[in-house]
Amino acid sequence: MKTGFIGFNTTNLNLNWLVLLFLLVVLIFYTIYAVLVFKQVKILNKTIFTQAAAVLNTIALIHLLLSLAILGLVAVAVLF
Repeated sequence: MKTGFIGFNTTNLNLNWLVLLFLLVVLIFYTIYAVLVFKQVKILNKTIFTQAAAVLNTIALIHLLLSLAILGLVAVAVLF
């Protein structure tokens, strides 16, 4: 039985699962970041009145929805 650097069995280690789980964790953090950006844009538009407020809100919402969609796709790939 081969053991890796840490000491666990590396003969049956499936690298694809590790990559998918890492990607899932990174995308969870990115989605949290997208939620924070969306909230910050809402706060910005309440404090600073501009004509571009609707455009900024739309861009932030599209960014949030795309990050949620990508997170959902990777979550489905990991689960199934």
